[in-house]
Amino acid sequence: MTQEKNSGAGVKKLTLHFFQYPPVLTLLNKPKRKEDMKKIINGLLYNTSDATELHNEYSSLSQNDFRWFDETLYITKNKSFFLSGEGNGLSKYASTSGGTSTFGQKIIPLSDEEARAWLEHSSCDIDLITTYFKIQSA
Repeated sequence: MTQEKNSGAGVKKLTLHFFQYPPVLTLLNKPKRKEDMKKIINGLLYNTSDATELHNEYSSLSQNDFRWFDETLYITKNKSFFLSGEGNGLSKYASTSGGTSTFGQKIIPLSDEEARAWLEHSSCDIDLITTYFKIQSA
């Protein structure tokens, strides 16, 4: 069954799966990340449109899962690193409203060490890490 609901900002399509227990509600038009996320943190402007995107990681969970997230590591022209991400209510990107955690978007500044550790734990190519960080042989 497909139901269309007009929310004023456009039409959203909802799909109900009745032959699955428990029934699953799928939101086909998930909230989309803004093209340009900006935030001033500790007197520094972090802007996704002015920074270089290095690597994107996202949760392997369904976008309907409360733990789902999608994050991208950026580097600014001044060589500062930051994450720009979005996620559902149990992710680090969650926002709270009235005591309830829900979908949110954030910019998180990272130190050089935090950015390197994030890349090392990601699925990125080793060449990306060695481009931005000095790595010693074991």
